[in-house]
This record gives sequence, C-alpha cells and structure tokens, in this order.
Amino acid sequence: MFETSLILKALCVARAGRVLMRDLTLSLEPGSALLLTGPNGVGKTSLLRTLAGLLAAQSGEVHYQRASLREDAAHNAKPQAQSHEDAVAYLSHADGLKATETVAEALTFWRTLHGAPDIPARLVLKQVGMERLSRRPCARLSAGQKRRVALARVMISHRPIWILDEPAAPLDTAGRALLADLCQGHRDQGGIVIAATHVDLGWTQAQSLDLVPLQAEGIRA
Repeated sequence: MFETSLILKALCVARAGRVLMRDLTLSLEPGSALLLTGPNGVGKTSLLRTLAGLLAAQSGEVHYQRASLREDAAHNAKPQAQSHEDAVAYLSHADGLKATETVAEALTFWRTLHGAPDIPARLVLKQVGMERLSRRPCARLSAGQKRRVALARVMISHRPIWILDEPAAPLDTAGRALLADLCQGHRDQGGIVIAATHVDLGWTQAQSLDLVPLQAEGIRA
C-alpha cells in the first residue's frame, strides 16, 4: 500500500518568463484522483511538469509526504518528506519508448532503472493487454499500443503518484476503459493519480480543477 500525500502551497507556475497561474493551494491524500481541465495554453502541461520535478516553480511549495508508521504505535505516524524521484511516475505526450527496442526490452529497461524488481515485466504487459506483442519492436506499434506500453512503464515504476498528460488521447474505447481500471487499481492501493485531459475519462470520485480561474493573464515573471 502507498502512503504518500501531495501538498501544494501558494504555487506559482511560469513558462518562458510568462506566469501561467498563481496561488494554487491544494492537498491530495492517498487514493485521490485529480483531473486538470482548461483550453490549450492554460498551463496544464507546465503544472504537471512542475509537480513531476521537471520544471522549477516560480514560487510556492510542492511537498510529497509519506506517513511513517511505527509498528508499536501506528496512530503516532509522522509524515516524512519524499523526493519527486521516489514519488512520481510521469507520462507525457511522448511515450518514452525507443523505436529499436522490443516491448519486453523497453519494459525491462524501465524496471531496471527505477522499478520494483519483484514485479515481473510479463505480468504488467499482460495487465495492459500487450503480452502477445512483447517481442515486437516499438517502432511497429500503433499509437494506442505504444500508450499501453507507456502505461505499463508507469505501473512498473512502483511510484505512489502517477502524473499523466492526456493519457487517453491515442486510446480507443477499450483502451480508455483499461486506463480507468488501471488508475482505479492504483488508487485502491493508496496511490494518487493526476491527469490533464480534454475528454471525460469516466473516473469515479475524481476531483476536477479548472485552471482558467488561476490564469495570471500573461503577467511576465
């Protein structure tokens, strides 16, 4: 089970010297899902990259806090700071796959890099419906198949917080249902999912955050 919370305090996000949003404060507990909405250019991707530690915040704070449970007194749990490297699995518009690698090779690489060694790559590929294509080079996959493999990469990272940028974009109806099931399964284990989306993902009990009211009207940093 995951026990990491995400806390934002007065976060200000900027891109190329232009402030996109100010004073974003929220807290997500284990099992939460947050959907970021708004038109193109509102700052969804920039916010996701900031939460993933890939873009420095203009100001404010991002905290990943993991509960530290003592065996003899769980009720005295104290939060511990956690780095984004240990807390976050990030899926951008790009799937993070090398064209010349097979599906199995790609997933084995990611598991070796930052995954859980006790999670078999074959099992994860089966969960995303890609086991029969494990020997196929990634260059020969359709866009939807690549996204399924990318989701497997996120799963095998064994990170408590999934940050997904338009995860359903290349998926068909069956793929979107699979995405919903995988994210719900992660939440059932105490994980957190944050996704930017232009479509209704059909996720249950998910919070929604419209970024338009947070826009800083093109203010220069």
